[in-house]
Amino acid sequence: MAEVPATRLRRESGKANTYGQKTPQPPPVEPKEFRSVDEIDRGIAKLERRIQELQQLDVRAAVLRDTGADDVAESNVRAAIREVFGQNSSEFREHEYIEIWAGGLYMGMAPE
Repeated sequence: MAEVPATRLRRESGKANTYGQKTPQPPPVEPKEFRSVDEIDRGIAKLERRIQELQQLDVRAAVLRDTGADDVAESNVRAAIREVFGQNSSEFREHEYIEIWAGGLYMGMAPE
């Protein structure tokens, strides 16, 4: 049997980590059921505001000058998706760890 790296063990929910403890299971995915056309329209408007914010963001300047504008935009996008679709939605889980980046990437690059 192949040895599994410790980092992989910690990420797999419900399996024992390196300390023999089980990691908690994530809550099940809950698809969003919109209750009215008005709720859908409000969600669309909120997401469009975030899209506009991202389009206006000078990502390269924000990242290279460390202005924090990229962090604010990431947080705003995450919050909008969570508010529109819900904490346990597949949409939020897909974008929960969104990162905005400009510049080069290389092997062994340390995350910020």
